[in-house]
Amino acid sequence: MEPDSLAAALDWINEARSEVGLTQRRTDAVRLREDLWAGATTTPPPVDRAWERGWTQARTVRRALGLPDSERFPLEPYIVNVGRSPADPGLRAFGGAAEGFGPVAVTVPGLPVTASRFTLSRALWHYLWESEPFFLVTTAYTDRQKVERAFAAELLAPAAGIGGLLGASPLVAIQDDIEEIAVRYQVSPMVIKHQLENQLLAA
Repeated sequence: MEPDSLAAALDWINEARSEVGLTQRRTDAVRLREDLWAGATTTPPPVDRAWERGWTQARTVRRALGLPDSERFPLEPYIVNVGRSPADPGLRAFGGAAEGFGPVAVTVPGLPVTASRFTLSRALWHYLWESEPFFLVTTAYTDRQKVERAFAAELLAPAAGIGGLLGASPLVAIQDDIEEIAVRYQVSPMVIKHQLENQLLAA
């Protein structure tokens, strides 16, 4: 990254951090995080591959909330979204939470609903499963980012729910099926396709 670009990115992060500090609210994620960390719900078993950890953590969250696999996950009660255009296209969100408050994510404004929900779900993973008060969501492909993406996909569109909606073998799923299920879960068709390929067809 060029020095000017780096400086602009750092400026945006500082501005986003100020936004987070000014937008603190006590969301339903506070109680959920307390329950997860207290071990009141099933603790995800250790897994070797980053994406498997993300899937397991997402299932744990849905199970803790009693949310059926066939239902859309309602993000609004759990995370606050603030729009602010980043200086670097590699930055997807900056987020954080003060002690006792729920997470706030500063994201790219004007995104399609499906893209916004996926980014916010990645941000929610940080709040629920990590201890750092602030975090970045980026386009990088580190193990942490892989966990985020897998968590977001499984939280928003559970593989078991997709399988149940398809009814027949996932092998016979057509594009119309994928798009219909994507609308139901309010995600992009690509998320459904990845869930099929990475979980249902790989099983």
